[in-house]
Amino acid sequence: MKKLIPFILILLLIGCSKQADLVAAPTPSSAFGLKQSDEMLTEKVEVEDGLKQSNEMLTEKVEVETEAIGTTAPMNVVVDENERVEEFYSTYNKQISEMYPQGNEVANWKNRSPQGLMTLGGELFYNAQTHMSVLVYEDKLFFLGEFEGGGGIIEALLFDANGDGRLNLGYTYTYLLDGEVVTQSAYFDFVTLQEVLETTVDG
Repeated sequence: MKKLIPFILILLLIGCSKQADLVAAPTPSSAFGLKQSDEMLTEKVEVEDGLKQSNEMLTEKVEVETEAIGTTAPMNVVVDENERVEEFYSTYNKQISEMYPQGNEVANWKNRSPQGLMTLGGELFYNAQTHMSVLVYEDKLFFLGEFEGGGGIIEALLFDANGDGRLNLGYTYTYLLDGEVVTQSAYFDFVTLQEVLETTVDG
């Protein structure tokens, strides 16, 4: 019996060793799961890096555009509607009234200039009664959009409309065509001093 004890102990040690190997060795399914987790983690990091890079590019683009007009405010935010209205009226009312005599009381005029327009040397005024929109630029008057029978300019902002690297005054206005309200987009080119019509939005 004493001779069998060492043999039994050896068998027990061998059995424990094999069991430990079985526990330690990863199964094919667990190995695949770990690989898949690593791939998902890598993909997540790549997506986050891509989003971060896109946000940085967008921030840089906004900073460049706002720097060009000397303001960090959103370009489609208008100034106070009563700002410089009296100065505009006293300077240009006589000239406007000679062409369009109706509705030119000072109370009807509102400042619709988007932020940054004054930095470029311009101002946009809107007549709430006649729906006339007047751009003052380089001490000249430019009548923008259709206003007889329409609603005039309803939105304005600064952006590079023609890809020449310069800011333009973009705007949207409404007018009547065969009894239907039409919405039209356009922009004013500060280089050519011309209004350029874009694709009609609806009609």
